[in-house]
Amino acid sequence: MPFDALTIAAVRQELEEKIVGGRIQNLVLPGPLTLSLEIYRPGVGRSHLLISAHPQHARVHLTPSTPSRDPEQHPPLLLLLRKYVRGGIIVGATQPRYERILTLSISKKMWPHKHQEYHFEGDFRHNDAEGAEETEDEDAPITTVDLVIEVMGRLSNIVLVEADGTVMDGIKRIPPSLNRYRATLPHMPYVPPPPQDKRDPLRASINSLALALAEVAKEDAKSAAWKGLVSGLTGVSPTLAREVVFRALGNTSAPASEISH
Repeated sequence: MPFDALTIAAVRQELEEKIVGGRIQNLVLPGPLTLSLEIYRPGVGRSHLLISAHPQHARVHLTPSTPSRDPEQHPPLLLLLRKYVRGGIIVGATQPRYERILTLSISKKMWPHKHQEYHFEGDFRHNDAEGAEETEDEDAPITTVDLVIEVMGRLSNIVLVEADGTVMDGIKRIPPSLNRYRATLPHMPYVPPPPQDKRDPLRASINSLALALAEVAKEDAKSAAWKGLVSGLTGVSPTLAREVVFRALGNTSAPASEISH
């Protein structure tokens, strides 16, 4: 199943109905680049959210149960998640327009402090026992962080971001040498993906659709019509484009050159 912007929108709607307002009771790492949250919401019960930044199988969705923990997985991000996410309340689930990004906003009562957890030396796996109960200080102020889930193929990531937009850490650390525009490292500002230079599909007219199809037909007369939708419209994946063309024409292989005028 392709996790395109439309799929993320459907997942966001489901999460709003089932986990927003719920408390994150536990978290585990069941495999490389994968996180699972156990969430309890009154009136709904217990839910399990699987989040993966795998380059081929990145996804975010609810599962019937929490996967088993992989003891070999202990990235630096884990300790921050235990401190800022476990025991917190999910107060929002948002998606930037047409993007394959889902942001969970999480609030927790805790005292502010210097973030000495950003860098680790040695093995910290025993600093905070898996699944340990935490005592919440009712007098502490509320701290809110964002768990940004980027489902973007090989560029996928899971990033913990402070309220001021500063990156606390990511399950993948991306230095400027790998991505000059979007370095993802502790203490650096979180930078969203660059906007797509394409037309808004909800505001597309017949003329703009014809122009998008004509552009791909000009490059290759045999190009399929769905390719014009992908290259010309923001947030339209190949799977969605094929479905649109099939419903309109009954043939996903219909060439753009035949319907661009």
